[in-house]
Amino acid sequence: MACRSLSMRNDGEIFVALYQTTLAFVTMSSSAQKQFEKRLTALKELTRKLPSIIPLAKETDRINEIFNKIPVPGPANNDPDITVSSVFNRRMDILFGEDVRDGNGRLKYILRGKFGMDMVTEYFSSSLATGALSLGTAMVKLERLVKELEVLCSANAPAVNSASKRPNSEAEDGDYCPPKRPRVSASPEAGPAFDENGDEILEDTELGESKEKRRLAAKKKGKSGGPAPKAKTHKKKASAKAAQKAAEPIEIESGEESDGTSAMKKVEEQERTQGARRGPSNDSMHHFHDPLPVQNQRGDLRWEFCCRYCKCARSFLRTVKGENITFDDERVLPRLNNLASHVSECSKKRVADEQSTAEGREKAIAELMNTRESAKMMEAYLCEGQLNPAIEPTQKGFLRIFSAWILDESLPWTTGEAPGLHALFRYLKLRYELPTDTTVRNQLAEIFANLHAKVVKIFSVSPSCLN
Repeated sequence: MACRSLSMRNDGEIFVALYQTTLAFVTMSSSAQKQFEKRLTALKELTRKLPSIIPLAKETDRINEIFNKIPVPGPANNDPDITVSSVFNRRMDILFGEDVRDGNGRLKYILRGKFGMDMVTEYFSSSLATGALSLGTAMVKLERLVKELEVLCSANAPAVNSASKRPNSEAEDGDYCPPKRPRVSASPEAGPAFDENGDEILEDTELGESKEKRRLAAKKKGKSGGPAPKAKTHKKKASAKAAQKAAEPIEIESGEESDGTSAMKKVEEQERTQGARRGPSNDSMHHFHDPLPVQNQRGDLRWEFCCRYCKCARSFLRTVKGENITFDDERVLPRLNNLASHVSECSKKRVADEQSTAEGREKAIAELMNTRESAKMMEAYLCEGQLNPAIEPTQKGFLRIFSAWILDESLPWTTGEAPGLHALFRYLKLRYELPTDTTVRNQLAEIFANLHAKVVKIFSVSPSCLN
């Protein structure tokens, strides 16, 4: 009997514990559902407040596309492995996951309208109504959307003018009186002022002093009993003179006076100077010494240009006179065609140009090549065709220069077999064939033989070099 009562007591305790656990779970679930519904209501409110800057969703946009691709469980989708929670998680992760953000950290697929956030909020409500939604996971995704929409709505909220919110206290206050303001004169200048006797009050000027004296004299005569002379009033005249004196014109001194004729002469002279303005400088003048003012046998004034390379001279008409004059003093430059003709015909100039070109080429070759011997060898190859115009570039000459370049740059002998170099030659439409490694080796062997022969000849002529 005691064992039976003990067993019943244990069963009662277990039943009470299960009841309390179930009640706590139901209470917790109810609280979580209420919290979820509260946040869902906030999401719907934010969806309605989305600014117009957010694009309007279309039927072909991402939200509607994902909802069609991943259907909810039902008669058309009766797969037992597919549940309401799994479909919900897949849809929300694809559309609003943390990895679906743009460069500014905003969710990409937040859109307005029927196929946008309206569809998402309706899906939240329908999923919650099924009772099969995992509220813990769904709450995380719901909070993410609520925070995102709060940021978008606050960032694009229209600015409210603080002045419009300020109550119109002046209109509401019945005892309010606006402050008195001084009367504004109709004209920019102040009008005449009068005293208590009706006389005009003038400024302390010479005109005002004279009128004041006349007025005092008239009063004295009136007191003595004599007839008071009729005072002549010149109010209008005085005010006109005062206004004229107040608006005196501003005089601007130009520094000199002109009678009109001299100014016209200056303008005409300036126009003539502008019409005779010099053009671009003549490059031929660089090949001549500075022009000298001379006088020929007939007494004509001339400018003489002497060539820098030969003894030839060319002269042109001179219009300026005096001492220490220069060619730049000429108002209108003469035609210098003869200078260009002599530059093209001067033989000594061509020789000097060829020498300077050769020196420049030698310097350029020496700078391009890495060693002195390579520079000499390359120069000899180039001069071979330059000194004899009948010699045209050939495949043999190309191979020699190409091989010398490989030797100087320490390049591999298979450089000529590179596909990129072949493509470059085809693009440039060059008729030369690029050498293989065997051809380069043969060319380098020939170059070595030539250099070896030169060394042997030098030592045979001057054996003292060996010491």
